[in-house]
Amino acid sequence: MRAAPVLLALGLAAAGCAAPGGPAGPELGDAGRTLAGEECSFRRVGSAAQPRVEVLCGTWTAPSARLFSLAGRQDPMAAATSAGFEDYLATVAQCEPPRPARVLGDVPAAVRACRRRGGGVPHLALVAALGDATWFADGVTTALPAIEATLAALSGRREAATVITGGAEGTRALALALRGDFGSGDVGRYDGLMLLGSRQNIDQDFAGAEASFRDALALHGRLFGDDSPDRADAMAHLALQLSNLGRHEEADALFATAAAIAPRASDPQLPARVAHYRAYHARNRGDAAEAARLAAEAERLYLAAAPNLERTLRRIDVTAEAPRAGPSLGPDPRDLRAFIPLSLVRDAESELAAQGVADLWRLRGILAYEAGDCAGAQREAVRAAGLLARIGVDPGGVRQRALRVAGLAADCERRHTAAAADLGAAVSGLAAKLPGTTPEVVTRLEFGGVLLNAAGATSRDQALAAFRAAARTLRERRRSAAAAAIAPYLDLLVPAAGTPARAEDTVEALEAAFLVSGGAAAAAAADAAALLAGEGSAIRELREARNERDAAEARFDRAIAAGVPEHERAAIRAQIEAAQRRLADAEARVQAERPEFALLTDTMITPAELRATLRPGEALFAIIQGPERGYGFLVTRAAVEAWRIPLSEREAQATVRRLRAGLAPDPATGRLAPFDVEEAHRLWRRLVPAGAPDVLAHRRLVIAAHGPLAALPFAVLVTEPPRRIVADADYRDVAWLLAGGRTLAYAPSALAFAAQRRLARPSSAPLPYVGFAGFTPLSPARAAQAIGSSRRGCEADVSALASLPPLPAAAREVEISARQMRAGADAVRAGAAFTRSAVVGSDLTRYRIVHFAAHAVLTDEVPCLGEPAILTAAPPGSDPKEAVIRLSDVLRARLDADLVVLSACNTAGPDGRGAGEAFSGLARGMLYAGARSLLATHWTVPDFPIAAIAALTLARVGRGEEPAEALAEAQREFLSRADDGNLPAAYAHPFNWAAPVVIGGQQTPAQQALR
Repeated sequence: MRAAPVLLALGLAAAGCAAPGGPAGPELGDAGRTLAGEECSFRRVGSAAQPRVEVLCGTWTAPSARLFSLAGRQDPMAAATSAGFEDYLATVAQCEPPRPARVLGDVPAAVRACRRRGGGVPHLALVAALGDATWFADGVTTALPAIEATLAALSGRREAATVITGGAEGTRALALALRGDFGSGDVGRYDGLMLLGSRQNIDQDFAGAEASFRDALALHGRLFGDDSPDRADAMAHLALQLSNLGRHEEADALFATAAAIAPRASDPQLPARVAHYRAYHARNRGDAAEAARLAAEAERLYLAAAPNLERTLRRIDVTAEAPRAGPSLGPDPRDLRAFIPLSLVRDAESELAAQGVADLWRLRGILAYEAGDCAGAQREAVRAAGLLARIGVDPGGVRQRALRVAGLAADCERRHTAAAADLGAAVSGLAAKLPGTTPEVVTRLEFGGVLLNAAGATSRDQALAAFRAAARTLRERRRSAAAAAIAPYLDLLVPAAGTPARAEDTVEALEAAFLVSGGAAAAAAADAAALLAGEGSAIRELREARNERDAAEARFDRAIAAGVPEHERAAIRAQIEAAQRRLADAEARVQAERPEFALLTDTMITPAELRATLRPGEALFAIIQGPERGYGFLVTRAAVEAWRIPLSEREAQATVRRLRAGLAPDPATGRLAPFDVEEAHRLWRRLVPAGAPDVLAHRRLVIAAHGPLAALPFAVLVTEPPRRIVADADYRDVAWLLAGGRTLAYAPSALAFAAQRRLARPSSAPLPYVGFAGFTPLSPARAAQAIGSSRRGCEADVSALASLPPLPAAAREVEISARQMRAGADAVRAGAAFTRSAVVGSDLTRYRIVHFAAHAVLTDEVPCLGEPAILTAAPPGSDPKEAVIRLSDVLRARLDADLVVLSACNTAGPDGRGAGEAFSGLARGMLYAGARSLLATHWTVPDFPIAAIAALTLARVGRGEEPAEALAEAQREFLSRADDGNLPAAYAHPFNWAAPVVIGGQQTPAQQALR
């Protein structure tokens, strides 16, 4: 079960008790300017019984300050530390003791210097006795002149001179003394980035959250200096996103810095929050014991910062039903929060700490569930939900997400009725609190799965309704879900072997399969799309529109948590609707101006539209790997067929690992182990069991494999029982899937295949070929420079880059290929001529084939690069940037190539970890840039075999053959020549010929005519 941690964003909920006889004043008015020169205005908000005044300045949509009054004159110094005001301020900021002051010339006042929670932004609190009322105000320090102007307008006084006792200093001097030399717009920008990142994290858009928190951290540094300990908040949030993205070493470095400086920050709970996020980080790394230790440490720190909560938790049973109301608890803490006498359970510091503690208990429930301790998971999840029920606040939907864990735990204990009740309650709560988010959709899918397990004649219909509602949301939001979440939906629609399938169920099953995210492939595609956000106004507008919608939804989440009045919620709903309209317009514009963008985003289509892209004799063979079983789909122009694959995810991983072990030389001896052809045949029979469609009836197969199988070239699968391999020459007689004239092409996903097929047209480039070759090994220092000097925690990645070997035969490979294509001498760019500038500065649209005989590295191999890359042969003294061609460079390049070749690239480790899926980002980038097909390798192949197969393939492509067909013929020819007097028998081993694959599917003019 994958669960992203909630980010405990703090809501600024203010409400006051107004005196019936207090000064009415105007409803709207001019509030002057901030110290940064931003124009301000004030407005009355809230109900008649609970009025308050908000001051809005500059571009910040949230109030820069808030004011409210109480009847009767109070001593400002005493009122500034009164229980009600103190409790309210504690939810907003950490404040120093008050200092006496005067406002509006002669009005007694008290001012408190504060720093806001969640970033340490300078803040102030002000109390002034005006007439027969006492005014309370707080806001960012730069808004102090606007606060005073608002007080003047509301009280009918126009003097505007602020005096600190002991010396005559004006408003500007006071505000500057409180550190107010920044704008409200700066604070709004920082606040907005943190809020947006939190929403993106909850929605598991970790790449988007990384960008938001990285921008927030940079902005904080510009405003308050890189030595501010309050930057630990944004730093810890950023580190968590890097961890969620698998960039653990980078996360380690940021977490270490955040943990070191957090004790000096303004927020007393920040050390606890850093430990809290480090617990999730440990879980991401697969270290459950360390995650549990850090969770215990974070809980200790939360309780140390909130001693009232610690005492309360010793006295009450949080799992017992909480009283609905009573004197001991007081009214709802979201009402009159500033002035109610809070109980031990409900003081401000305890409320905030309780949210953290509850989420830690939820994390413990997750860890227990993942360890198979269903009873322990249930116990911790119920504690978490019970604590938040008693506190009465839950801004991040943690209570509903804890109920989800409780429901899953009950289901694993086969208490299906209880599981359905818990998950149903979680769905209802998340639909209200976090509508349309990944937690809501995933919980709805899990609810449907539990309903299938529950008894009752209506369970199937109820489950189907839940599945369809989740699928509808995913399509509307242009989102995807993990295969584990979609698997119960597929179980409902794809019958077990021997049970006839209904045609409409099969079509719906394929539509559901379209919603499955591709793991690393999906992340790489999302990263590629994000890299394009700055390229072209249409794509930038799309990204901005999506962020605008997410930010508006995050503001609505905060408003719900703060209990704001309905008219304010309605205003935010209107903002969401406007953002949705802008997003729809932006999507339409991108589709019109940049249709190739669909290659990066898996634009939804119907099964009928997918079928229409296929040619006669061609079939798409798609595999979705679920936790318990796989699901096969065979799509042709005429039909869609589906079946269950009796292969669990764990079994698939183990099988791929065993097969890949026979496709890699022993690191110590360099010798190849025999390839296990029997295992390859057993895997084929499990993928296509008895009763499944006749996959072999189709001469051209497009493979779209999800999960571990993406790490395996299907050319090594064996379709008939093999004879025992005695000698290498015996591999020639094996019934490989590639045999019989069959062509295998590959696609990152069915949707990516359809998008690429619709867009593909033969190249009109005038020149046949250009090749780039070689690699200059990198010293550790140069490798670090290539990654980027600002990256920390990248020592392992630096070592990985510095260990890559030279490619002595790469130039020869490109020279042979150039001769095959009858290209001129200037078509070869090898050695020092192969640099980043030589590639990105060339007009690559002039070449029908673009060939890189170079190392390619992927994000799972070198996470600190942040994107897939091709390494060049730039000489040691050149600019380090010349050594790396990043995916962003590829995306911004333009190609008009029938084929891009990436040979000598190592796209996975010896066990196939990440192969195929991780490579998808670079593949999609090449297709987006204008390549019709990409030839790449699953592992590094010896120089002669890869050069020979590449030359044979390119010769056929030069004669007009489609690249996948040309590669298949080249592989068969190479295999047939082993031990026939042309090549040694050892070359018949699949290690030498099975690694290359063709991704994509360019169509020749003749093939276009068939359609």
